[in-house]
Amino acid sequence: MAIFAAMALLSNSAMAKTYRWVLGAGHPGTGSNSVVEKYFAPTVAKRIKAATGDNVKWVFAWGGAIAKVGDELEAVGQGTLTFGPVQYPFEWAKLPLGTVFYNLPFNTSDMAVMDQIGYRMHKAVPFMEKELEKNNVKYIGNGGWDSYQVLTKFPVRTIDDLKNRKISGAGPNLQWIKAAGAIPVQGNLTEWYTSLQTGVVEGALVAVTWINTFKFWDVAKYVALADFGAMAATGWGMNLDEFNDLPKEIQDIILQTGEEMVGKVTAYNQKYLKDTIRMAKQKGVTFYQMPYSEKRRWANLMPNYPAKFIKTYEAKGLPARKLVEFVIDEQKKAGYRFPRDWKLD
Repeated sequence: MAIFAAMALLSNSAMAKTYRWVLGAGHPGTGSNSVVEKYFAPTVAKRIKAATGDNVKWVFAWGGAIAKVGDELEAVGQGTLTFGPVQYPFEWAKLPLGTVFYNLPFNTSDMAVMDQIGYRMHKAVPFMEKELEKNNVKYIGNGGWDSYQVLTKFPVRTIDDLKNRKISGAGPNLQWIKAAGAIPVQGNLTEWYTSLQTGVVEGALVAVTWINTFKFWDVAKYVALADFGAMAATGWGMNLDEFNDLPKEIQDIILQTGEEMVGKVTAYNQKYLKDTIRMAKQKGVTFYQMPYSEKRRWANLMPNYPAKFIKTYEAKGLPARKLVEFVIDEQKKAGYRFPRDWKLD
């Protein structure tokens, strides 16, 4: 009897599959990406092992080892990355509705609220997931970061201080800079340290947590807290072909863990934000909280971005209005008060 039991165990072991999955991004595996590596990956592997006996061998490819910043969508769709982020700010041509947060400046800075909105909007507006699937990507979860603020080499107290200054942004948020009279300069996280150091730009729109990750305190010592809003602008996806080839039991594990990952990323970023502010102050960075009245002034100088966003994409048959209404309504339900009452018509 013992011999047959041993043979059964050996047979089950021999039948167990090993999945080799590559997870990575153009950005380093630090910050909230570390949550994906240290929580999502091992949790998925552990649950698959417990449920099926199968194994997962993870290969991590951070810092552009396989895909550069903004190229991850294609890498996941092609399968060179099994799992990776969908950087909506850089995918406006293929996934234009993913830039909704950039067309709603001065959202809530509460990451817990915004990260959940980012996840739920993919469910409330199924078009979002369907568009990813057209790119051969299965949506599994959402990430985000703390509110964009204004990092500069000079003090900023009002938006007048930004006039004719060269301020960089990631793309969709360049329009905010222009509204303040600054000179918008296209850029991204991997460029800003050098650009600030050499004077190519005089400031950048950044999340405070990035100041630590990229050591921006070496090259810029001022942060104006304009509070443009927390950003739930990174989706996480899996190659759709590989996802579809999996048993439903494993698919469900991936989707469940992806949903849980949203809250884990929020918790990490909330702590990291507090730690970064403390460390940045120690490095000589001065923070200035922009008054609500000044934020209202800046918002009112902007064109009506939400209405323009809706008009542009509804004309192309995309459900932009439903998406914008969802994001606004969910924030209001959470008690947030916008500095400008955006009109959608």
